[in-house]
Amino acid sequence: MREERPVSQRALRCILSVMLGATLSGVAKDCSASAGEEDGATPLPTIAVLEELAIEAGREVAPSLPGDTTSVVALEIEPPENTWFVEAGFMKGLAPRLVVREPGPNAGLTVSIGIRNMGSAYEDVRRDGLFGARIVTRTVFMEADVSVANRTSGELLHRTTVNRSRRDDVRVDDLSRLEEPGLTWTTAKVPPEGFFSSALEPLITVGAIAVAVILLFTVRS
Repeated sequence: MREERPVSQRALRCILSVMLGATLSGVAKDCSASAGEEDGATPLPTIAVLEELAIEAGREVAPSLPGDTTSVVALEIEPPENTWFVEAGFMKGLAPRLVVREPGPNAGLTVSIGIRNMGSAYEDVRRDGLFGARIVTRTVFMEADVSVANRTSGELLHRTTVNRSRRDDVRVDDLSRLEEPGLTWTTAKVPPEGFFSSALEPLITVGAIAVAVILLFTVRS
């Protein structure tokens, strides 16, 4: 008759199988993720996200503009330096109005944009699985004062504050592609990983594999 294994050995065998299965599945997931985009969506550069936020803000302001949609609008942005993407976004958001930067005799309205706060921030650095890439939560934000005035009389017709933000998760290794080093609006400091993630996690992983190997030979003997 076949000799029954002790219960303790069978339990160890089950534990070993679970540990090895979890380890191998984690490795397979991380390898497949590194071979291509995990969810098929490539994160937008921060400057493109800021332009999209400006488009949303322009669409919010557009209904407050008096007159028909064929009227010409002069756009003013403060600060004017390195904010061309905000200008492009508001021009698209105010469509179908014709928006110009150099006001001429046909521009009856002035839309003034005063940027209060704009940029990006990173938080919550962690790893995507035991052997996964480091990822971070990115927040892109824009806050601006918007005023609409009659260029002829100088009368203030509308004033509001627009506040837009967007959050997503990106890989730390991709930040060099998502940022524009020459534009401080698009850059931010990456916070350090916690001690557990940066130091203890690899040691625990290696230790778990070593214990699994020892148990394998112990059970077989």
